[in-house]
Amino acid sequence: MDADLVLIFGFILAVIMLVLPFAYIVNQRVQGHEERKLELKARAEEAKAEQLRFSNGDYSKMEERVRELERQAAQLAAEQRANGTPQLPPVPENPATPTGYEPS
Repeated sequence: MDADLVLIFGFILAVIMLVLPFAYIVNQRVQGHEERKLELKARAEEAKAEQLRFSNGDYSKMEERVRELERQAAQLAAEQRANGTPQLPPVPENPATPTGYEPS
């Protein structure tokens, strides 16, 4: 009878040694999936908020970014003039608009 108990105990230990690491790995993947899902939901909410903000006419972030890009372009042009490297031709003030497009 003692040999049977040892065999049963050994079998239970072997099963536990196989199941626990598998359960740990599965749990880590589930938690990672939930985290990514929540992050995507948060990004979707941020995008909706941005879209709502732009529909109300708030373009301050975009205007700030355009100003920064203009500053960088002006700085690059000044460096090119100082170095004597060739420059691109200037962009016309009112380029031709595509057919059917009317700015509002």
